[in-house]
Amino acid sequence: MAHVYLATQLSLERQVAIKVVRFSGPEREALATRFENEARTIAQLEHPGIVGVFDVGRTHDGLPYYTMAYLPNGDLSKADVAGRNERIAAVLEAIAKALGFAHSLGVIHRDVKPENVLFDRENRARLADFGISRSLNRSVRITDEGYAPGSAAYMSPEQSRGVDVDARSDLYSLGVVAYELLTGVTPYQRTDPIAMAMAHHEQPVPRLPRHQAVWQPLIDKLLAKHPDDRFQSADEFLRALAPLQNSFEPTRLIPTLKVQHTRPVARPLLVWALLATSVVAVAGLLLRQPQAPTVESSVAAARASSMELARLDPMLANLPARIETRHWFEPATGSASALIAAALAKSRSDAHLGVAYDFVTAVGAVVVDAIDAGRDAPALALLQRLREFVRVEQLQDHASSVRVERSINTALERRLAVAEQKRSPELVNALSTLLASDNALSVRWQRLSAGISPGRAMQDRSGPKLRVIASAEHRVALAVHEVTRADYLQFQRAEPREHARCREQGTALGLVRRHDWSDPGYPQGAQHPVVCVTAADASAYARWLSRQTGQRYRLPTVGEWRAAAAQVSALNAVCTLGNVFDHSEDRRLVLRDRHECADGATYTQTVGHYQGTGWGIYDLVGNVAEWVQTCAPAQSDCKSVQAIGSSWRSGPTQPLLDVRTDVDTQSAALDVGFRLVREL
Repeated sequence: MAHVYLATQLSLERQVAIKVVRFSGPEREALATRFENEARTIAQLEHPGIVGVFDVGRTHDGLPYYTMAYLPNGDLSKADVAGRNERIAAVLEAIAKALGFAHSLGVIHRDVKPENVLFDRENRARLADFGISRSLNRSVRITDEGYAPGSAAYMSPEQSRGVDVDARSDLYSLGVVAYELLTGVTPYQRTDPIAMAMAHHEQPVPRLPRHQAVWQPLIDKLLAKHPDDRFQSADEFLRALAPLQNSFEPTRLIPTLKVQHTRPVARPLLVWALLATSVVAVAGLLLRQPQAPTVESSVAAARASSMELARLDPMLANLPARIETRHWFEPATGSASALIAAALAKSRSDAHLGVAYDFVTAVGAVVVDAIDAGRDAPALALLQRLREFVRVEQLQDHASSVRVERSINTALERRLAVAEQKRSPELVNALSTLLASDNALSVRWQRLSAGISPGRAMQDRSGPKLRVIASAEHRVALAVHEVTRADYLQFQRAEPREHARCREQGTALGLVRRHDWSDPGYPQGAQHPVVCVTAADASAYARWLSRQTGQRYRLPTVGEWRAAAAQVSALNAVCTLGNVFDHSEDRRLVLRDRHECADGATYTQTVGHYQGTGWGIYDLVGNVAEWVQTCAPAQSDCKSVQAIGSSWRSGPTQPLLDVRTDVDTQSAALDVGFRLVREL
């Protein structure tokens, strides 16, 4: 949205770059002010690795601009660094140091990409364009909450969801840049931003080419899906990068040595020296990372044994590459497991069995690593495939298979111990089938899960706040709040749906003026409950949330909703319980009775504004009625729905906690929203 000019600063006779933005529309002044705030944020960042701001102002016709240093040597997207590990490491170091300084001042870049890394006259990399950054320590936000700026190919999963991000989001983007520098392409290639965001959410971190495998542990940690699994700071990343940089130092001698063509013997000696250095560097890196040695050494052993056998058995020629890229079980006809199975069918010699045992050990180490890291869904899927392979190939009794099962049980015990310490069975809920298969762990798991008491607070990763609803008939966790507009916006960005239409009933304009969830015809904020959504929309949201969290979310049943509502105190005045139809606006033409209060909320109110139940659940009275299902909880394709409860349109003659009979269950309404339950 900006034009950048090369200019001369007359007072100092130096070249500078001037960035000028031309805003249009009714909000141009607000946008111009935001741009100036952006410039002031950047001006605070005085660091050798950051392109600084010299001046900020307005042109004669009111357009905002700022001036900055002119960097003549282009950006990183055009730099020739392919195959030059020492240069790649130097660039990543410079970016990380710049980010670390910005993060220390509470500033997140949010658009780290090659085009924003420029080279100065000394060819030093410097980070530019904090144009969509957000200062964590300032009251003025440069971008709005719920808006996901940035470049889709480099955006972290949490940034694409439009939620608040921190320094770890910049480190994810740095990981994308690193992968692109090493391979020439970004980790995921998709044709549109939505598909790209989904790939960052769902697709595993790709494997580097074999000659760049030494970088894989860093890439894996930079591109971890959840921020807690990444490097927690730029300094932590730099400490992990240092051993690699040291190992790359000798490659700087290559251009000098290559010109000595009269001494060919030096070239193989140099190659062997570099290989030795790389091996030492890999070993050093693995020793510094607590989880990597088990996985990487197991994979390396499997790769080494497969390479040895491949020399003797041509049908295994592709096996080392499959193990290198961790194509364990996919594709079905060319995966490592398929190749090993074919080789065992041909011969169960000690050499063939040795490769199979090393393969089982390597995959088992990956499963253990995933369990330790809390990546339960991929751990379970991979373990299922591994156990099937072991069963079919009759490898159960070998020491390698026994050791793998023992290490998996040890990892499960570690996870269960943490859950017991925190008294949080939800931390290992996804592993319940594995825990149940071991007698000792099963007893502990049952004891822990039985301790879930009514009103207990719970929350899954990427999920809403929950409270346990436990009675003789019902045992689920109900969302503390109704789904908000901000929540629903994340869903719409991830899985765009055609907006359901709703109209104001009982008015002449309602026949022609149709609204949807983004514009219900009355003012709403991000934390107001979403309305104008059908029960089908609500169920689609539940399926999406289930995929995000790895747990099963759905609409509550009528019985579950009423079990939660039983905690609503009938002794309290209605207007303290929720947002109902009152005297907040003098609507003389409305003939319905109103409650004798005025809380200032003419339409919906922010969730959690009123008094909660004894179990800490809000807005079961008023605000919006909620979609519920009337069929059995186990029926995943339930289409029998009702709306229950009262809303901002409910007067004193309408029941507060009863099933609504005035709502068309096939359409959307201005005062009907939803909340979800999570099955235990």
